[in-house]
Amino acid sequence: MEKIRVRVDGVTIHNRSLKVELPEYPGKFYSAEVRDPAFDQTPNIYTAAIGQFLDVEAKPTRRPNGDLVKLYIMNAA
Repeated sequence: MEKIRVRVDGVTIHNRSLKVELPEYPGKFYSAEVRDPAFDQTPNIYTAAIGQFLDVEAKPTRRPNGDLVKLYIMNAA
C-alpha cells in the first residue's frame, strides 16, 4: 500500500472506477478501481472530489520497468 495524491478526473459508478491524474505526471491519466465500501454511499468522498485532489491509500500495479498501470484504491482522506 502506498499513500498517493491524485486528481479525480472522472467517476464511473457502475464499475466503481475512477480516472485519475498524478501531480508528478500532468496530462497522463490512469485507471483506478475503488475497493472502499464508502464508495457505495452517495454522496461520497470520491464523487465530491471530481476535478480536485484526493489523498488515497492504494495498491499500484506496475509494469516490469516500473511504469504505473493501475491503482486499486482502498481508502481516501
